[in-house]
Amino acid sequence: MGYKFLDKYHDEVFRCIKCGACRAVCPTFLEELEESMVTRGRMSLIEAVIDRRLDLTEIFKNRISTCITCGSCIPACPSSVKIDDIILAARAEIAELNGIDFFIRFISGKIVKSGWALPHFMRFLGIIERSVYVPLSTLNVFKGFLPYTIEGRTRTFPAIKGKSLRERYYKLSNRSTAALQHCRTTEPQHRKSVAFFAGCSINFVYQDIGMSVINVLKRLGFNVILPKGDLCCGAPIRAIGDHKTVLTLAESNFEILRKLEVEAILTACPTCGLTLKKKYPELLPDAEGMEAFVCKIKDINEFIVEKDIFPSLVTGHPSLNTRITYHDPCHLNWGLGISRQPREILRGIWGVNFIEMRNAEGCCGFGGIFSFNHYDLSMRIAERKLKSINDTLAEVVVTSCPGCRMHIEDALRQAGLRTGVKHIMQMVDKAIHTLDSKPR
Repeated sequence: MGYKFLDKYHDEVFRCIKCGACRAVCPTFLEELEESMVTRGRMSLIEAVIDRRLDLTEIFKNRISTCITCGSCIPACPSSVKIDDIILAARAEIAELNGIDFFIRFISGKIVKSGWALPHFMRFLGIIERSVYVPLSTLNVFKGFLPYTIEGRTRTFPAIKGKSLRERYYKLSNRSTAALQHCRTTEPQHRKSVAFFAGCSINFVYQDIGMSVINVLKRLGFNVILPKGDLCCGAPIRAIGDHKTVLTLAESNFEILRKLEVEAILTACPTCGLTLKKKYPELLPDAEGMEAFVCKIKDINEFIVEKDIFPSLVTGHPSLNTRITYHDPCHLNWGLGISRQPREILRGIWGVNFIEMRNAEGCCGFGGIFSFNHYDLSMRIAERKLKSINDTLAEVVVTSCPGCRMHIEDALRQAGLRTGVKHIMQMVDKAIHTLDSKPR
């Protein structure tokens, strides 16, 4: 019997020359120091499965599950093996042959790909978080039974708000439009339009990041569109191996986004950007218009620097007086190759004392569902990041990823540290607002 997803990677897997270059950069190996917890070891296990020398054992499933899919091993690989695609294919194979937990399958197959159900489900999670998890986490008697608890310390989650970013934005837009009509004025017709693909975490959890993105883009002179009908990019679903649902999400999003008459489709979540720009062409190889679609996908940092429109807003006046450092999100740095642009933006804010941290490109330990399935390991990885942050004496650590913000905030709170964590667009938004409020 052949393997549906892995067999097509036979030649790719065997291109791994087992040199061990991945050992120096793999975050799980650096913690566990086990050969099977590094890319080279995982490729050897997959090779054995493809050759029918090994079955999909529990050990094999664990080693594939514990890959954080940060992508740091890909640029380190001298053979340029498509490691992330192989790992995801292995997960899809495991899901195909062993199935997916009923509850997870219900969420991915029914709720996530439903335009109306996901917002209600997220509100439900918010209620559970506020009324059950948070109160119980304060009681010592329950800490041993709650998930995501380490040595009596319980994971801190961001508050899930009632209304999504889309609902809030269009409510504000309608108010603004009504006010403009009342004053018999209209917005300038020369404004260019861009679409903002917010993604699940910004749409449902970090609306403050989303509003900062919108504020910055509007201040830069763009009309901002939040696409109607767009769904989860599919990255978390692909990570659990639900290939069928991933294809449905990709097809739906592609059809909606490619029809937008906009200058660019912007992301502020690197995982969304990586998925739209690099994974959709692989998932939908025969889709018409894919090349033009890919060209429109831009990370917000990349777009602002590329347009050379940022410096005129916040240079020339000291707008912030803060000591900051920057953490490189894995999918932005390793996946999309974007690391210079965020630093250029941060250094353009007068009054900011930017301190480069050691190993800024090191993984924070989040990895999406990785931090939920392997919380202990993810927090041990985060400890390395906290050491780098602390050495800078920064008041705020800035990142370009909502997931990294979530995980670093949790790690800081677990360690009893008060360092703030902000998305880079929140810093830019604050700088512009501070500048606008200063007397000229």
